[in-house]
Amino acid sequence: MNPKDLLQKILDAIDNQDDKGKFIFEYLRNIYLETMFSLIKTLPQDQQDVVIAEIQTSANDSNKIQGILNAKFTDEQIEKKLEEVSKTTTIQFIDSINDSLSQDQKTKLQETLATLQQSNE
Repeated sequence: MNPKDLLQKILDAIDNQDDKGKFIFEYLRNIYLETMFSLIKTLPQDQQDVVIAEIQTSANDSNKIQGILNAKFTDEQIEKKLEEVSKTTTIQFIDSINDSLSQDQKTKLQETLATLQQSNE
């Protein structure tokens, strides 16, 4: 399941009343940025500096940024890191909200996560 659908199901399960579309957009943007920076950190320092400079000059053009990443990393590397960051970030999100949820919300969230886990097996 893609991160957008997963987050939508989590927000539905906890009956989040905020602007879900905006939250999901920001959440996914942050996952992408974390993925990008995690990948860049794997490069030698001199290459990191070059890539960061290239990205800074292309800050408003997501296609150029994607091209810069594709020049340094394979699709498989990007996908693997994106999956890793998504999983970690989602677990951290759930942990951060857990204490503020009602028992009913916790139950619905647990049921949703159990259903999602079964569908991935």
